[in-house]
Amino acid sequence: MKLKFKSFTAVGIVMGLLVFAGQAFVSPTGAPAQDVKTVTGKLVGHNCFVTGYQCPVAMKDLMASTEKDFVLVTDDEHYFLPNISTHLKVSYVLETVTVKGTVKGNSIVVQEFVWDGKTIWTPEMQRQFEREAYDYP
Repeated sequence: MKLKFKSFTAVGIVMGLLVFAGQAFVSPTGAPAQDVKTVTGKLVGHNCFVTGYQCPVAMKDLMASTEKDFVLVTDDEHYFLPNISTHLKVSYVLETVTVKGTVKGNSIVVQEFVWDGKTIWTPEMQRQFEREAYDYP
């Protein structure tokens, strides 16, 4: 019985060392550095995108109020931005934006959201705001 326990302990230590060593190849955000991509496109309502409806700019507010989510559309792809609040996305609907983040299928886990050359959102900016405004840890 003691031999099995020692074997499990040794395996656990080796696995822990492998995981720790693997952290050297990961960026500080937890995503492998080579998977970070910059994508520029237009934010549009998901339903409008799926149905092919081209929302007129004059109806932007009406469209935004009926959409549940928004996607970033490029010439040949579309991406969900799951870690960005819908409230932020609605502010930039029908605008051209650039996001930097990790692409996973048709989603981008955003690390930086840029509009008109200005960084609008990063996870760190959000954490800093929450600490200052709401006294979050």
